[in-house]
Amino acid sequence: MATNNIKLIAPESKLIQYTQIELKDPNDSYLESCFTAIHQNRYTIDSDILVQIGQTNKKSKEHISHALLYGILTDINSKAKCFQDLLALNGTNLSSIISILEALITKNWRRFYENVRQQLLWFLRETLAANIDGIDRLYYVFLRQINPHEQCMDLCETIIEFLGAYPLFLKTYPEMKLLTIYTFLSIFPIYIRRKPQQQQQQRHIEFILNLTRENIHCIGRDSIRLLIQLGHIREIDAFLKHLSLNTSNDFLPKILALQTEPKYLALPLSFNLEKHLQFLLDNCRTNSQEKYYFEWFQNQYLNFKQQPDSIYLCSHIIRYVCVVCRNQMNINRITRWSFIAWLLTQLYNYQQALQQTIMSASQTAMNAAAVLSSSSPQLIQINEQIVQCRLAIYYDWFFFDMNSCQPMTNEFDVQMNSTIVGYHLLTVSYYYAKQMLLFLLYTSENLISSLKLFLQQNIARLFLDFFQRVPILNSQQLLQMFTHDRDTYQRLLVTFFTLSLPSSTTSAPINDEVITINDDINPNAAMPINNDEESNDIMIMSANATAAPRFSDDEDDDEYENQLNSQKILDQGYDDDDDDDILMINDESKALNSVYNTNVSRTNFPFDRFRSFINDQLQQLALSYSISTNRNKTSLLVQICKQIVLSLSDKRPLVFQIQASDPAGPISSYAMIKYEKTSVKFQSRLLTIFDEQTIVHALLCLWIFRDSFHNRLLPSLRILQTNKNNSMLENDFRNISSQKLKRSIQQTSICVLFRCIKDDLQNQDVYIKLIQAMYFFQPELAYIFLYYLSIDIDDVKIAAEIFDKFAKEIIKLSSSHRKLAIPPAKVPTYDQDFIDFLHEILTHCEQDDTETFLYLFSYIYRLYSKKVFNNIKLIRLLLHTINQFELEQFMLDILKHRLQLFNSHKLYSIVDQTLLFSQIEQEDFWKLLGAHDFVQNEYEQLFTNIIEHLLNQTKSVIGEQRLAKSIHYKTYRNTIALANVFDILKTKVPTYGLVCCLFAHELTKNFSEQLCLLWHEQHHDIFWRHLERILQKWIQRENDPTKQKVDYKIGTIKMANENGLKYILQHLQVLLENHSNHNQESKSDQDELQDCLTIDDSPLNIPLSKSTIKSLIVCIHKHEQLYTNNKTFVDRFENGNSVSLPPAPVSSTSATTTTTTTTAAVKRRKLDNKT
Repeated sequence: MATNNIKLIAPESKLIQYTQIELKDPNDSYLESCFTAIHQNRYTIDSDILVQIGQTNKKSKEHISHALLYGILTDINSKAKCFQDLLALNGTNLSSIISILEALITKNWRRFYENVRQQLLWFLRETLAANIDGIDRLYYVFLRQINPHEQCMDLCETIIEFLGAYPLFLKTYPEMKLLTIYTFLSIFPIYIRRKPQQQQQQRHIEFILNLTRENIHCIGRDSIRLLIQLGHIREIDAFLKHLSLNTSNDFLPKILALQTEPKYLALPLSFNLEKHLQFLLDNCRTNSQEKYYFEWFQNQYLNFKQQPDSIYLCSHIIRYVCVVCRNQMNINRITRWSFIAWLLTQLYNYQQALQQTIMSASQTAMNAAAVLSSSSPQLIQINEQIVQCRLAIYYDWFFFDMNSCQPMTNEFDVQMNSTIVGYHLLTVSYYYAKQMLLFLLYTSENLISSLKLFLQQNIARLFLDFFQRVPILNSQQLLQMFTHDRDTYQRLLVTFFTLSLPSSTTSAPINDEVITINDDINPNAAMPINNDEESNDIMIMSANATAAPRFSDDEDDDEYENQLNSQKILDQGYDDDDDDDILMINDESKALNSVYNTNVSRTNFPFDRFRSFINDQLQQLALSYSISTNRNKTSLLVQICKQIVLSLSDKRPLVFQIQASDPAGPISSYAMIKYEKTSVKFQSRLLTIFDEQTIVHALLCLWIFRDSFHNRLLPSLRILQTNKNNSMLENDFRNISSQKLKRSIQQTSICVLFRCIKDDLQNQDVYIKLIQAMYFFQPELAYIFLYYLSIDIDDVKIAAEIFDKFAKEIIKLSSSHRKLAIPPAKVPTYDQDFIDFLHEILTHCEQDDTETFLYLFSYIYRLYSKKVFNNIKLIRLLLHTINQFELEQFMLDILKHRLQLFNSHKLYSIVDQTLLFSQIEQEDFWKLLGAHDFVQNEYEQLFTNIIEHLLNQTKSVIGEQRLAKSIHYKTYRNTIALANVFDILKTKVPTYGLVCCLFAHELTKNFSEQLCLLWHEQHHDIFWRHLERILQKWIQRENDPTKQKVDYKIGTIKMANENGLKYILQHLQVLLENHSNHNQESKSDQDELQDCLTIDDSPLNIPLSKSTIKSLIVCIHKHEQLYTNNKTFVDRFENGNSVSLPPAPVSSTSATTTTTTTTAAVKRRKLDNKT
């Protein structure tokens, strides 16, 4: 009940208005903290002392600058003084200030208080006047706030006034000039309607128009589209006429041929709108989530009733979706044309609702007709914006360039990406198709009269290209919608569907009613009219559906739609496919779906199925090899490899037509082993990587070399009858001679193909492409290839280059299907993907042959030493595989410097990740780590960081996630690791860093207590000298007169933490009382010892100076609670005897090493542990 009475309170802020459920912006909190810190130090924000501090202390300079910025935004009276101090402190370099403002304005512009918004504009004006470095970044953020959805008219006027007052800015940053032109052309329809002042409006229009005249050729075709929208303005209409009539013949076509860059198309959209739009297209699932995503998007940005100006946003959203966004290859995701169809439907619905509202406002039908005929301003606006939305969809159709279009491949093409949306919209419904065709016809005739024929020919070429690329439509289906309108039918036929191209289209009139144009490769293209069918019932077949909605005006459509829905429900019962990353294959390829359904281990290869890809000579060689004897097999294999290279040098184009490849799923396997090799998914994904000729030749090679995938790779040593019990030792790969290894690889037939990669450098890339295709069918090939490189190529550098070529394309092509994380996460680097690829290869090898896995594991660490050091995945795989004997052999290799698994760089993070290994795996890990030289020699900084992460749970990389997985994590997380650290350090001489690290953490019974006592006994003088120095630093911090206590660090260790004095007392009590009890034990029996433990009045002998003891006691008495809890020991410590230590030795002996420290650095020497 108490929780129901909690009242949420919005965060307090002078900059941003927060709601009760919002968290405070981090940048807001940061600026406020900088400002508060200055006042806590009793300075004022306009004090000259701040400038002096910032000029002498670089660390404080940034904080003072941000405090001055906060003063500018919140204090109107002192803003001029703060800005002058900011310039005096930083000069013209305000990069950190601009970065903070970029983040604040991008996220919170609409939530700023009005006075803060005015202060930001004042700051922009002052920076423009001062010509600050990087001012274009800040100006761009303000420019993005001018969009049809925001309340931005005042900002629009202010920006124009700033640009008029400081013209040097646009001359200095020409890119900002182009962005400004596009932004204001897109906002002018709203600006002109809402700002009726003629003089001011005229001045602003002339200013932007002057900029447009000089730079329109740099923006591209969408600048003309925006000018057409403003054609009712006299000045702009005159400018458009001048462009079309009075300029040179090629000036306007050059502008229209230039595709506008995405950075301009994003300008009318706010930052949040752009992000949410991309999120919707990437994540919305069809038929299940459309309603919720679309309603959410509409409520956020397209609420036409509450925000009428948002109708101006629709054309810009559509243009952005058509040009900037790409197709989703995941068939379960919403398509771009579905989203645009929904958006157009919302506009039509709003138009109908507006008409109904106007009609209902009138009293009689006559008045209603009069009202509609007069057309209210709102209705005129919605009609204009519907036209602008259609133009945004089909604008690139008018300027389609066949010469610059990509051939029918999977490569991304900008033209096809922007025009394919309009083509698919023709299949959505009868109404859409008919209206869009009429729009194309009328617009091509009236858009630019001087280019009418040019525009119509471009559309005709695009239709022809689409009919061939995406055969879901043909010209007959489109024309039959207008059989009742003879005039429109003929105009469409002549304008768009009678383009005469060689051997591409042929028109033949069948009768007076229907004209069939055979321009579609789809067998359903020619559809003769049956007497039983009505002429306006047209079936449009999609690539993956058995039926699609008809174009019909009668009421039978409802019955047909119900049948179609029931058919979909039945089809869902047979859909056992739950993978998302599916690539679609068109209907014409379904007859060839089983083309790769061949068993590579069969006796006979199906040459007849692939006769169009394999030439006769190669077929004869392959058949000869299959029946040949061992005498001439090698020579035949060489001839086969050379013939394959000749065939692949002249590749044929793809026969299968598939869609482009976009990120569609996480990488669960580079070899695509999650797919069946005969499945449509596997074949579809494979066709996005290789052409068919390469795939067929890879299948042929797998059949020829099929005997190479069943034999053991690593040769076995001969085991004597008397030594069967010790056979494990005999099978160690280190004892196999190099001659025997070479004979083992020469016995495999695939070695011939691998040797061609090494010897035939001219065709090396072709061979590598071939084995890459083989790898996707037979993943074992990867570790066989690696095994060959380790034996036949002595130069490690050459072997690494060859294997890099093999792996690079596989990783690149597989990672292109990686699913983007939400929220966005850091994308893995190529090196990380490469290690994952190696891990997958070794995992596959370990499952097939453990001894070959151990051999290849050692080879990989020699081949890619720098890449694979400290890799926890590979180490975990090794620890999971090896037994005790193999562990000893790996330790021997490390000790003899034949292998290295780790280096000291960030080793503490690797140790942290091993904490949840099994006990045996942890012990084996520490044995392998302890065998490295750097662990024994350069141990101070290494173990300082490791101990810090083991004792301080908050610094653990594992964190709460691992804690949630194991109930024993908190208790036993570091037991084994600390025990192994103790075993290593117990033979070492204590250093200042290690002692500091121990005293900076709470006393642990099994580690720090034992290690301190051990060093106290074995290295008494060195240990206490380091402790003396630590205590002196602590006391110096506590007695700092400036009250700005500095944290004294050793590596990552802070001695000045809040419990530091408590931990120091714990360690001192153990050291001193244990030493005292040890002396008493040698003088008395067991009963007397018990009495001594309870009542001990003997003074403590403390190996510290008197001044250190006295100063430490003073610090302890300042903490009353700490003194009360440890009163007995503190009193004995205060009354103890100071035992002075002998002076430190000047030179080091063979048994110890002296660590000398200077103010600049700590110089470490390797310990000589001969004793």
